[in-house]
Amino acid sequence: MNISTLNSFFEALSEDEMSLLYSGDFSDNVTAKVIELNGVQFDDGSDMNKLQRKTGFLIAECFQNIVRHNESSIENGYFLSRNDDGVLYIASGNIITNEMIDLLSDKLHHLNSLSKEELKEVYVKTLSNNTLSEKGGAGLGLIEMARKTGNKLDFNFTKISETLSYFYFQLIFDTNKIGEKKDNFNHTLENGIELRKKMLDDHIFLVYQGDVSMNTIMPILSMVEKSLAAQTSELMTHKKVFLVLIEFLQNMSKHGASINERQDGLLLIGEKDGHYFIGGSNRVYNKDKAHLEEMLEKYAHMELDSLNDAYKKVLKEGDPENEKGSSLGIIEMARRSSLPVEYEIRASDNGLSRFTMLLQI
Repeated sequence: MNISTLNSFFEALSEDEMSLLYSGDFSDNVTAKVIELNGVQFDDGSDMNKLQRKTGFLIAECFQNIVRHNESSIENGYFLSRNDDGVLYIASGNIITNEMIDLLSDKLHHLNSLSKEELKEVYVKTLSNNTLSEKGGAGLGLIEMARKTGNKLDFNFTKISETLSYFYFQLIFDTNKIGEKKDNFNHTLENGIELRKKMLDDHIFLVYQGDVSMNTIMPILSMVEKSLAAQTSELMTHKKVFLVLIEFLQNMSKHGASINERQDGLLLIGEKDGHYFIGGSNRVYNKDKAHLEEMLEKYAHMELDSLNDAYKKVLKEGDPENEKGSSLGIIEMARRSSLPVEYEIRASDNGLSRFTMLLQI
């Protein structure tokens, strides 16, 4: 991955209030953290709490959709959640056997043809049917998702072998209850498929775009911790990645420009051949641009021994020129990065600059 990859994801997702793309462990613990992270945007009143519960249900059902239907390692699963001005786009992806395609396709086409009242009748009938198989619960889940969203369920089957296909699924939930959907390719299922392909091509397993203040840092860290635990690389590497991620997120939070009480930014995490990379991009005030560039130019390419000396010096003497203490975080990230830190700061005319940074562990 390189800076241009970060820029392409930033441009694709920057208009969303929040975006989360994930490929990896789909345990109950990860599901809970995804629900918690999505719930941060709906936590300011009773009506918002109702939305929080409903979106939590929809997300949980999408995760269950992956687990119930999956015919391969759940590491091949895919999840997407995007909030564009109160319209939520939630998608999942997983491998199924080709013999399941006709059954799933017929079921989904049938659900899309039903009215609200007819969906309720089918739900009650299915709920009272005691002959559900172990995977039969997936039918009940699909019915509930159609009922709660009030919209058609979008889906796609992509053949990957003579026996297996990839099943993509997307639902749309308008939290504004306006009922007017945006006709925008940026939010079609096809676009979600393209984003997954880009993640695979660049070996990325998590993309987050949204508020990077302290409210969202904890669920992100917990998600990554669970995902790392499911991977085969060494435990010491996981600990190192986790520590760097903490510094990385704190650095974004410290420097990020606050706009409408939000500090929006983009975070990418990936792994290739046992090496992890963390990338981020967020807006900072132009008045901080020169100081950031000075610190990065000083530390990004410094040898490890010199970085260790600089780290000890700041710990001992403090950093009076930097009240946010961010130089210590940048030194720490540079110390733990196996390659020189890559960065880019683009100034604009609106008083803000876009600060992008990438490091490898």
